[in-house]
Amino acid sequence: MSESTNPPNPDAPEEAVPAQRADTGEVIGTRRGMFGANNGGDTSGYGGLVRTVRLPGASTRPYGGPAGAGEGYGTFDEIADELEGALDEQGLVPENVIEKTVVDRGEITFHVQREYLPAVARTLRDDPALRFELCTGVSGVHYPGDQGRELHAVYHLRSITHNRLIRLEVTAPDADPHLPSIVEVYPTNDWHERETYDFFGLIFDGHPALTRIMMPDDWQGFPQRKDYPRRHPRRVQGRADPCSRPAEVVHLMSTPSEASRASVRETTEGPVYTVTGGDWDEIAAAAAKSDDERIIVNMGPQHPSTHGVLRLILEIDGETVTEARCGIGYLHTGIEKNLEFRTWTQGTTFVTRMDYLTPFFNETAYCLAVEKLLGITDDIPDRATAIRVMLMELNRLSSHLVCIATGGMELGATTIMIYGFRDRELILDIYELITGLRMNHAYIRPGGLAQDLPPGAVDQVRAFVKKMRKNMAEYDKLATGNPVFKARMEDVGYLDLAGCMATGATGPLVRSAGLPHDLRKAQPYCGYETYDFEVPTADTCDAYGRFLIRLEEMRQSLRIVEQCLDRLEPGPVMVADKKIAWPAQLALGPDGLGNSLDHIKKIMGTSMEALIHHFKLVTEGFRVPPGQAYAAVESPKGELGVHVVSDGGTRPYRVHFRDPSFTNLQAMAAMCEGGQVADVIVAVASIDPVMGGVDR
Repeated sequence: MSESTNPPNPDAPEEAVPAQRADTGEVIGTRRGMFGANNGGDTSGYGGLVRTVRLPGASTRPYGGPAGAGEGYGTFDEIADELEGALDEQGLVPENVIEKTVVDRGEITFHVQREYLPAVARTLRDDPALRFELCTGVSGVHYPGDQGRELHAVYHLRSITHNRLIRLEVTAPDADPHLPSIVEVYPTNDWHERETYDFFGLIFDGHPALTRIMMPDDWQGFPQRKDYPRRHPRRVQGRADPCSRPAEVVHLMSTPSEASRASVRETTEGPVYTVTGGDWDEIAAAAAKSDDERIIVNMGPQHPSTHGVLRLILEIDGETVTEARCGIGYLHTGIEKNLEFRTWTQGTTFVTRMDYLTPFFNETAYCLAVEKLLGITDDIPDRATAIRVMLMELNRLSSHLVCIATGGMELGATTIMIYGFRDRELILDIYELITGLRMNHAYIRPGGLAQDLPPGAVDQVRAFVKKMRKNMAEYDKLATGNPVFKARMEDVGYLDLAGCMATGATGPLVRSAGLPHDLRKAQPYCGYETYDFEVPTADTCDAYGRFLIRLEEMRQSLRIVEQCLDRLEPGPVMVADKKIAWPAQLALGPDGLGNSLDHIKKIMGTSMEALIHHFKLVTEGFRVPPGQAYAAVESPKGELGVHVVSDGGTRPYRVHFRDPSFTNLQAMAAMCEGGQVADVIVAVASIDPVMGGVDR
């Protein structure tokens, strides 16, 4: 331990981390540790007080294809050739449009000049040989040291027709943070661009209403930037909000004005703040000046039928909804920002709390992305993978049960609510047996699982599958053929396939429009290609079709759970690499879940090396090679994607989640406008949003 007294040398060369078919890249800046001021107290590892941030250089031909597809001419070469040919036909020079093409970790990234972004996006969407119909959104990244290119916008485009996924990356200088909006090409980017503006200050020129979406309108600064102060968050920082709001836009957050400005008065118990008016005053005033008979109704965020703190502003004419808008951000918890100050393993304790009804999907998506960065995807033990699949399918059941139960209660079918929560309780008992918790588990970890299944878990799961199969018939008898139930759901919340593609809706919404798009089949993960199950669809495009799909998906999940139990073989549940595997053996004691006494005795009394390794891995975490990766899973609500960026340290540089509830909620207006006020409740329930995932 004598070398710990020698000060680390920040200028010492670091071990190079090779990227697939890419050069070593360029050093664009440095990053200090959590306590890195004055080069002291860094938590990113001994001798690593200053971390260099590297971007990969351009890859050379052939690009190959996805991981495992070989190193020769492959899918990525086809996409690049087709894109270059389509740009040529438009009179554009590909070398001037595409700065560089990077292939890394089985993913291809086209770095696009910002002025050509709309043309490239339109080409990728419309060209028959490309047909990237779906944009999963925008992920902002801030590199303060990348002079003249500090702000990066990352787009992931999915081709359902050709089953492909690509990445576009565009940069802008901090002094001129403008990018062209592609909302006209991909309308689903409406909220995603607003979110990126809200957190990074990127201004998307041409956006129809670029306002803050999570933070209050009077918030100063952009919280996801690396130069944002960790303390005094209300302090004016960086440039002021430069985005002028169009006069015709109704803002859904509080707007500072003389009538609605917050006031403060000092008391003996501290300052007391008073906030009044805001956007509601503006809406009411506009309605009073109008000549028609319209009425503005404010539904939520404190409303039992909006599935959480969701605010709906409805403009109605009689009982008909003429305009509907969403207000979100009331449950924003800064999870993505918090992840940047925790180790990669600690990140699971944050992501599990986003969509709190689908915690295992959050954990799995995050861990798959981290494992892709580590290059250990194929090293995950088979037993751990089977348990992951089993827990995700049990989670799909519990999530759908909540959706059906709460949706039924809002229609007055209280018996469905009782049945749904009765069966969900059986699943939560299994969660508690396996993980020790009913929710917020952090059980799925990078590299595997926190611990193996406890004794009796397999028998309890088998008993549940048998009982749940029997109970499924009750939902059919009670609701499926019930004429009152059908009358309240049929032709309500209508959204056809074109609307799903425009708004980016996935999951039961797009499958109710007849498209059998399911990532478990289209781009399998965790070995889903080896399981026997069907993807149910409907052609009704309405709330009733989504109800039927969720029922059938529950039956398919029971099939998958049984297959998981049948293929469970004795073996490890964590990768063998001790530099990644958390060296813990958990046990349930009188004070809760923690390290077993036998393990503590071993590392404290018999092995100094084990003690040192345990200390370093727990306090610092493992290093992840620099780069970026995108992983997506099919959650009960649709595509749950995570974009992860590493700078080579022990903490994430950037983590962004593409939560399906956030994207699907954009379809609310299209599903509700022109319908009845009472149908708004049914439409929102059929989307099944969870505000913890929406706001994050």
